[in-house]
Formats: sequence, C-alpha cells, structure tokens
Amino acid sequence: MIRQAKLIKKLQGAGLPAASVDQLVPHSDLTFKVFDNLTVEGANVHQSLLNGCLIRNCTFEKVRFSRCDLEQVQFQNCRFVDVDFRNVELTSTQIDQSLFENCNFESALVSDCVWRNCTLENCSFQQAVIHTSQFEQCRLKNNNLRGASIQLDSFRQSAFESIKLGDCTFLNHIMVECSYQNVRINAESIGSLFGISAADLLSFDLVYLGQTVVDVAATKGLLDSLETDYEHRRWFFMRDVLRLNFGRTPRATALDACMKSVLWPASLGAPLKVGDITFLEMIIMEMRRLRTLPGLTTITFPYEIRNFKSQNTAGGFERNDTLKLQQLASRLQGVLLEMMQQLMCDIEYLIEKDKSVIATLVFTEKPELDMVKLLRTIGEASGLRIRSDTRTLREESGSYLLVIQTTLATLAALQTALWLINGCVVQIIELKARLQVAAKKRPPKVIRDRVLLPDQNVPKWMAATIQGIFTKLTADPRHLQQIASDFSSDNFQRIEIGERQFQKRAKAMSSKS
Repeated sequence: MIRQAKLIKKLQGAGLPAASVDQLVPHSDLTFKVFDNLTVEGANVHQSLLNGCLIRNCTFEKVRFSRCDLEQVQFQNCRFVDVDFRNVELTSTQIDQSLFENCNFESALVSDCVWRNCTLENCSFQQAVIHTSQFEQCRLKNNNLRGASIQLDSFRQSAFESIKLGDCTFLNHIMVECSYQNVRINAESIGSLFGISAADLLSFDLVYLGQTVVDVAATKGLLDSLETDYEHRRWFFMRDVLRLNFGRTPRATALDACMKSVLWPASLGAPLKVGDITFLEMIIMEMRRLRTLPGLTTITFPYEIRNFKSQNTAGGFERNDTLKLQQLASRLQGVLLEMMQQLMCDIEYLIEKDKSVIATLVFTEKPELDMVKLLRTIGEASGLRIRSDTRTLREESGSYLLVIQTTLATLAALQTALWLINGCVVQIIELKARLQVAAKKRPPKVIRDRVLLPDQNVPKWMAATIQGIFTKLTADPRHLQQIASDFSSDNFQRIEIGERQFQKRAKAMSSKS
C-alpha cells in the first residue's frame, strides 16, 4: 500500500493527473495515468493505450477494453464484471487482489504478468496466449480455455475448479501447492508439469490416449505407461522431467538426463526447443528456491553448454536456442557461487578444529554401498586434514542405523558430497543444531564479515574440496548413481551426533526385555 501511494505521488508529481471517467473513450492515449476509486459502467475504451497506468480500487462493469494495450499496467484491488478484454495485450502487468467475473479474454496476449490473490471466474480465454506469467494464491474457476496456448507459467498455492486443461495447450508449468477440484487434463501433459505430486494426480480427471483413466489410484502404473509412451514418441525431455518430478531417479542424474534430452535434437540436425530450455531453467530455479538443486548441476551444465556451442555454432552465427543456452549457463554460474557460499557457512565450523566424534547415519533402508569405505574415500578426496579414519561401531535395525567413529572433517566432506548430489539439504542444518555450535558461540568475525560482503570470494580450500570430491564422484557414473540413490531424500534421513541417544535406546531395549 505504501509503495502504491508513493507511485501515485510520483506520477502526479511528474505532471500526470488522475484520469476521469470522461476520458474513457475509444482510441485514447491514457498512458501513465492514475485511475483511483472509479466506478465505470458501459464505457467503450476500444483500441486505447493504457501503458504504465496505475488502476486501483476501481470497479468496471460492461466496459469494452478490446484491442487495448495494457503493458506495464498495475491493477490493485479492482473488480471487473462482464468486461470485454478481447485481443488485448496484457504484458508485463501486475494484478493484485482483483476479481474478474464473466470477462472475455478471447485471443488476448497475456505475457510476463504477475497475478496475486486474484479470482478469475466464468471467463473465456478461447484462443488466448498466456505465457511466462505467475499466478500466486489465485482462484481459477469455470473458465473456458478452448484453443488457448498456456505455457511456461508458474502457479503457486492456487485453486483450479471446474476447468478443462485438456482443451488447450497446457505445457511446461511450475505448479506448487495447488488444489484441484473437477479438473480434467490430458495425462500426456503430466511430464511437462513440475511440482505436482502423486496426490495431485488423484485429484485430476485424467484422459490418457483419448480414454478416461478409471484407476487413477494406480499412480505407479500410470507413470510407467507415460514413460513408455514418451519413449515411443521420442518425447525424451518430458520423460526425464516426469522422472525428476516424481523422484523416479535421483535428482542429479535426472537433471543431467533432462539436459541431454534438451540437446538431443541437435544430433538429428534439428534446432533445439527454446521452450524446453526455458522450462529447464524454471525447474532449476525452483529447485534452487527449495534448496534441492544439486551442486553437480551448477558445475556440469555450463561445461556441457560450452561443449555444445563449440560443436554446433557455425560461421559465428548463434541461433536463439544457443543464446538461450548461454543465458542458462551464465545464470548457473551465479547460482553456483551463491550455493558455494552457503555451503561454506554450513560446514566451515566443522573443520575449524577437527576432532573425533561418534555419529549415526540414519537411513530408511540399508544402503547398497559400504558407507565406511565411501566416507573414507570422500574424506581422502576432499583434501581436508582428517584426524583419523572412520570405522564401524555397530548397526541397528528399525530404520537402518549405522553407528560410526569418525571426525568432524569427514562429516564436512560427506556434507559436501551431499551438497553436490542433493543440494543444500536439511541434514546440514540438523547436524549443526545437534552439535549446538550456533547456540554456544557466535561464528568467528571473519566468517560473519564474509557472509555480509556483497561480493564474496570462495576460499581456495573450499574450491579444492569441492573439486576433489566432484572428481571422485563423477569418475564412475554407475557408482555416482548408486550414491545418489543411497542418499536420496527418501532414504537418507539425518545425522545424529553423540552417545546419549544410543544409551537411551539401549535402556529402552533392556527395559522391554
């Protein structure tokens, strides 16, 4: 509200007075006007320019905005009923806390818009284009999407009600914490939606190959069928997004497969799909937001992109697809630096003074690999000064618990490996909490100052540690995949430090006996 008030004053101070209802006539130039607390009914603003307008606390009923240019408009707390938005250009626009009821958006262009806390009910978007827009905490009910192209959008905490997503092109979306009621969608598009869960599939009315999916509860069987179908149609990118989204393969390997699928058409001499590159970037940034982006991805993708460009750019001419790839590579380099700085803050306290500790690795199921051998290998590859070798003390059942004698530096190397495979995950935070380092003493001033600096350099020891572990992990792709599987978020739960918990378990077991 304060920001909006400041913007109004700024616009008015620049000699742009508030607009009146009398100015709402066809073919008007209303750019950068302020509409505040207006009630408009039956007006005709056909083919007018409203670029950069601020429209707040207004009500529009049966108003004709057809063919208007609504670029960079800000709608705040507005109500639109029976409004004609046909063929409008709604681009780079922000819409907050607004209601659209019985409105007509046929053949409209909606691009790069942000919708927050909005309701769109009984509206028509036939033949409309809705691309690269964000919908946050919105309600989408009983809207006609027939023939629309809806791609590369993100939906967060939004409600879909009584809507057919199978009547349009509905592809390549981030869909997080949304609800679905009476929603009909083509099962074939599931591989182009990131963030939906198996539970969400139970909420959909799914149509697969023209037939209604009756046994939706058999989710695993449906996903198997979709994978097979994608393979048959050579829709490799959708197959790999499906595997990544539903955790059917480890994150690092799934993302690597996604990149290879994006680049695959070049092997046939075909250009790459810019939409697929854009969607892969959206997925990566969403995983970064969730702190589940593997460090491996940020390191290997720029390298793969450089190799691809060197082999496929002829005559110094770069197509849009290669330019988009370069944009992804550049963005990942920045993400890598941010993630390394966070990793440094998470593990630096572990290696300030290495010491021997008793630790428990808690797994859901017993891992396939020899964990003690793996810890020793990772510790050696890290280049850190490790005080002593890791050894097994005992194993416990229930969940699989491996009790080991190890060192803090070894655990730092393990956390670095997990960072490479799974991203900055909660196990690091839990480890810090259990050691109670944060509670007992503040981090050294040099560390605090480093965190506060806007331009941060990663110290050489950190770069060397990551490089050493990265080289060891990627030397054998099969071994890497098994490590990723053993330490997947479904299987690896946490690290416990100290003997107290073990003594409690022993007492509990003896009392039961």
